[in-house]
Amino acid sequence: MSDETRAIILISTTKFHILILAFLLAIVQWSDSSMYVPWIPPNGKTMNLFCPLSCETDKTRSPEQCCCCEARSCSELNHPLCHETISDLHLEYIATNGQSILVQDRKTNTSEYTRIRHVNGVMTSFPKNLMVFKNLKYVDFTRNRISEIGNISFLSNISELILNFNFITHISNQTFLGLFNLRTVQISNNQIKDIDPNTLLGAELNIFNFDVSNNFITELDVTILLPEGPLCELILNNNPIHSFVNKNGFTFDTNKMHGPGNIVMKNNSLTSLPNLTDVGLRDYSDFFQVVSFHGYFAGGQKFACDCALIPYFMKMSYLALKEFVSDMDIVICSSPEELNGINLLDIYELKQFDKLVCDLVIYCPSKCHCYDHQMKKRVVVDCSNLTMTEMPYSLPVGYWGNTAIDLLLGYNYISTLEKRSYLNDVAFLDMTGNIIRFVDGNALNSMKSDISLIIPDNTMESLPNEFRHLNPNHLHIGDDYLKCSCEFLWAENWQKYKLFNKNRTLFCLYENSRIPVDSMSTFLTRCEPKLLRIPTEAWICFGLLIILFGAAFSLYMFYYEVFILYRRCIFYFRKNKLVQRPEDMDKIFISFNECNTEVFEWSVQNLNPYLKTEGFKTTIPWMDFEPGLSREKCTIQAINNSNTFIVILSINQTINVDEDNNTDKYFDYEFYVLWKEFVSNSMKQIILVNFDQLESKDVENRRMRALVRVGNVADFYYREDLLLTKIRKRLSTLSGISRRLLFAIAERNDRDVSNLFCKKDSISKETIVELQSRNLFRSQDTEQTCVKLSAHKETRISPKYKDLDHGEKKNTAEICASNVAGKYDVFKRLTNPHQAVCNHLYRRCYIGNQSSHI
Repeated sequence: MSDETRAIILISTTKFHILILAFLLAIVQWSDSSMYVPWIPPNGKTMNLFCPLSCETDKTRSPEQCCCCEARSCSELNHPLCHETISDLHLEYIATNGQSILVQDRKTNTSEYTRIRHVNGVMTSFPKNLMVFKNLKYVDFTRNRISEIGNISFLSNISELILNFNFITHISNQTFLGLFNLRTVQISNNQIKDIDPNTLLGAELNIFNFDVSNNFITELDVTILLPEGPLCELILNNNPIHSFVNKNGFTFDTNKMHGPGNIVMKNNSLTSLPNLTDVGLRDYSDFFQVVSFHGYFAGGQKFACDCALIPYFMKMSYLALKEFVSDMDIVICSSPEELNGINLLDIYELKQFDKLVCDLVIYCPSKCHCYDHQMKKRVVVDCSNLTMTEMPYSLPVGYWGNTAIDLLLGYNYISTLEKRSYLNDVAFLDMTGNIIRFVDGNALNSMKSDISLIIPDNTMESLPNEFRHLNPNHLHIGDDYLKCSCEFLWAENWQKYKLFNKNRTLFCLYENSRIPVDSMSTFLTRCEPKLLRIPTEAWICFGLLIILFGAAFSLYMFYYEVFILYRRCIFYFRKNKLVQRPEDMDKIFISFNECNTEVFEWSVQNLNPYLKTEGFKTTIPWMDFEPGLSREKCTIQAINNSNTFIVILSINQTINVDEDNNTDKYFDYEFYVLWKEFVSNSMKQIILVNFDQLESKDVENRRMRALVRVGNVADFYYREDLLLTKIRKRLSTLSGISRRLLFAIAERNDRDVSNLFCKKDSISKETIVELQSRNLFRSQDTEQTCVKLSAHKETRISPKYKDLDHGEKKNTAEICASNVAGKYDVFKRLTNPHQAVCNHLYRRCYIGNQSSHI
């Protein structure tokens, strides 16, 4: 065999071996990748992640935590069936101040994802064109000079963000918003001072690894310490964290799980475990229903073994506590002094919980020792032997919000048991060694009935009867100076029926003998039973209460009556001060039920002509409103322009008309509008004409009923002429002007004021004489003047017929009548009240005809 043949065989064999080796490697890769199964995190969308099957059998971690730590993306597994491709980006500086841009090689710009790694650089901010690369998956900017992360929500595909050894000072809760593919965040060895609440909370966040170790964080929000959902590891080592806060009022939701995962907080400034009641946990026994974290809090810290540990020890089992404080066996106590150097686990196993107390400083009285004894659920305030002369004014609240107080005031110089605001919270009060001379009854009333009160050294000859609400079995009261008296007889039943501990029986002095208080009545035979005395102040308060109730009830029942009387007083005192034009004082609005035949005839044929003859300007809706216009609007305008309202009250005697033409509803509306105007304008008044002499009980409308009772009422029991005269006098009272105002108007205008009046009763003779002497009242005869004025009064007719003479009016009326379809002549229809009351179609023709009966 030639050498060439041997060479060819050797080469062929080598290629075959290479193919076999490549095939074997593919099989290995396939078998390795086949050990992963698709996995979807509990929080958020599908991330195309794969979790190893070994997590199902991992005994050190839960399957969820294991997947959070070991999950890989498709590109990381190099799966043969995975078609994801990743290319590297390059960074170029564009300025000396650290500004930069990202550059991609043209040969790799077809890759599905990109990544950038630039370490030990001088970047001061993220690249300017970072937004262009939305397919960026891995970012590593370790050891640069970046001071702010900013808004990177557009990097929706980013999986890892590494920013170790930079100058970042703050992490906002908006930084990672919307980055549901982000799994790893490393920002260690920066200058971070605070992290916003809810930074790791979000419906779509899946940050499994969060490392902010070696920073300057002093306070940590509970939402960062215990984020929702599983995680791999939260690392907070080497931060000066000294307390936990709850800035947003977070509370645990029992329907959501926090964990599982590891929380590592070694080498911090923590001195105790977090007070979980301050961060939203109601009961420590519910803690592991919502939290499943392994905590590592030791490793260099000095723990204060105080009352803050009591809820952990009392509410949690050893296994549960060991689960949360995984390194509890190496936690060494540094305080209090008696527990210094003792292992925390030993305290738990030996049940030495009485030694776990918290010293309280805030509101603790000067020189007193205050501490929270959580095992007894008491706040102990020891102020013994301090030469105090009075009780302290304020006391502290316990570490866990405990307010039950043991107050020790023994061996001081206090002589009075005074009232203090904290006495309601005192469960034990020891005043041994104090010579108590007086006990304030108000102080006793503010105490709880089961208080343990010790005042053995006192010089009181009697006890205040406020002691009766206290339990005598819990009292230790010195009785060396107590005297048996009728005033102290109340204590007999108190001792007899409430005292069960006979060792606490009180004695009192009676004729140089000491007798039990519960048998005083056998010796004090002359004591008369005291009737129940009600203090004078109580009677006064009771009387005032009855008066106020009666006044309120009367005001409710007679509100409108009171208002009308008030308005009459206001009108009486203000009318002399009100200066208004005289010609505005005689406008009258007349309102009545147009469907009542008798009222209609008297109002239109008697009242209205009489008032016009007297010089008043009247408005009757039926007569004066233009046909076709809105009656409601015309009513409002007419009432606003009137100063006096005449309301004619009658029984609703309706004539036989169609329901559509029934105008009774207009009367109700008119009264509603004029009442509102009456209420709003104190110079406008209402005159009520009681046509049918109704009593107040017969009137349903409360406002009309009040007018009947106390208003300006003109009853119909007068003769007709006397009734009209009475109405005229009422109008003179309401719209007339005073003597002083009359002189003011006359002198200001230097003119004749005789035309202001049309009757002698409008103005006194003395006033007329005085005005005539000043040449301000030139008419010698008031009646003659009135007649002359009346002759020139213009008849109130429609402007349509104002300039027509008698013949023209008649012709116009005839024209109107000729358009009427009916059996009767128009004037016969309109002059017949039964036809004219609700016949609005022809009333203008009727009014325009001077031959009308009206």
